[in-house]
Amino acid sequence: FDQEAVDGEFLKAWITIGFKNPIRYLEAASLLTAGYWAVNVPQAMSYSRNIEQGHPRNIEPGGEEALDALGIEADNLLGSKLAHDLFPIKTIYGLPLSLINWLVFFLVTCLFIEGRFTYFFGLMPTLGLIATLFLASPIWYWPRYGAAEQILLPVYLVLLAFCLAPRDGDNAKKAVSSQMRETSELIAEKGGLDDKF
Repeated sequence: FDQEAVDGEFLKAWITIGFKNPIRYLEAASLLTAGYWAVNVPQAMSYSRNIEQGHPRNIEPGGEEALDALGIEADNLLGSKLAHDLFPIKTIYGLPLSLINWLVFFLVTCLFIEGRFTYFFGLMPTLGLIATLFLASPIWYWPRYGAAEQILLPVYLVLLAFCLAPRDGDNAKKAVSSQMRETSELIAEKGGLDDKF
């Protein structure tokens, strides 16, 4: 990486050009991040390569020998082959990140409307990851950058279920108001309150 290329006037020129051409900057940003939010990009919706695209030599045919020549030992540190196979490296047909991101945005909206602000703490890492992908994505789509979102999908579904389920307090309020209604009807049948009642 050539650090001198970004030192000095580069950032100033970059910001100045952005202020002069904000629409072009937004267009460029949307094209650079399309795979993470657009659900109409066929290449992202049917993308089947994940970590394999990074060309890790230990999963390529003959790659282990190349690593041995470099003095690198690639061991399965998960402890079992089953644990290793749970997260496939060669092909991963998970949900596209764009769908997961829209699910997260829907979840955030539901939590906000329901006033369940404490649940946002469970989403902070995800929201940070999404912000990072939108602001500094190095490539228009690469699922490995959002692999944490795919792994956390069950957490999002549980949070959504908690959000959409009635609160215990709501059930208690309904029970109390039902009891108050029955009491009011009983009082009305008796002809109102008297000293004996």
